Amino acid sequence: MTPPLHHPLLEAGDTRLLAVDAVLAQGDTGLTRYRIVRFAAYGRALLIDGLIQSCEFDEALYHEMLMSPAVALHGHPRRIVVIGGANGGIVNRLQHLPSLRGLHHVDLDPTLAGLCRYHLPHLQPQEPFSFDYRLEFEDPRAWLARKRGDLGGWADLVLLDLPDAADTSYAAGVFDMEALAAAGDLLAPGGLLVTHVGHCHPAAISFQAETVARLRRLFADVVVYEHPIPSLAVAWGFAIASRDRSLDRFAGAAMARRIAALPAAMRRHYDAETHLALLHRPAIVRAALDAATPIPVPTHPTLMETTT
Repeated sequence: MTPPLHHPLLEAGDTRLLAVDAVLAQGDTGLTRYRIVRFAAYGRALLIDGLIQSCEFDEALYHEMLMSPAVALHGHPRRIVVIGGANGGIVNRLQHLPSLRGLHHVDLDPTLAGLCRYHLPHLQPQEPFSFDYRLEFEDPRAWLARKRGDLGGWADLVLLDLPDAADTSYAAGVFDMEALAAAGDLLAPGGLLVTHVGHCHPAAISFQAETVARLRRLFADVVVYEHPIPSLAVAWGFAIASRDRSLDRFAGAAMARRIAALPAAMRRHYDAETHLALLHRPAIVRAALDAATPIPVPTHPTLMETTT
């Protein structure tokens, strides 16, 4: 019998027990400590550093909440950059976007991407693509530093589909000021950056508070919203940021028409009624964010040295 999995809910002091039907793969690629399992309640799942990243039951919900509001707000994104997400889930949805002409995609670990293609086929996009797709494997911090000149002003959307920013994860570095600024440099006029900003549990919300504070220092306007993700057991936060435009239309009536125009594969769980719910965050979360003590801003010499 496969033993149950103890999964951390918060940074410390709170875990839950999940029944595991089978362990499909586990190990350390040298870049990533991973586990691929089949949960009794949520189906096949990817864990990195012991934290759930994707579950078969609700990965479509997570990916739609990450990208669909930004796609609808922009209207007709033609050029997209994706940081992270080489498990396939984000490209699996973006491939249905009729306006898409080019997609630059970078992630850290080619071995883990290959394991996901084998063990998590439900996440995989269907090739060949009708757009120019370029996938590279590199530390995203270094890639951003290297590409902020070559791809400066290129992207209509920059999507950060990153793992949890745990102490052991490379993702923590992509949430620092320098990397977020480099990601912003990739945006074309009117372009949008979108990212998750961690869980919305009011007892441990300092990562979200600090990440949103950094975005607001770097971008002209930022919208933050959240949606419950069942397999993660908490609501998850997301942010859309713009350097040169007001995001007031995120709450406007025109959004309903834009949402209805999205491809069906990008609105299985996201519609105009769901969008209205995104606009209203619970008072307990807003109060916790106001009272949060920001976590220290990490510095990463590789990125800093590359950009000087």
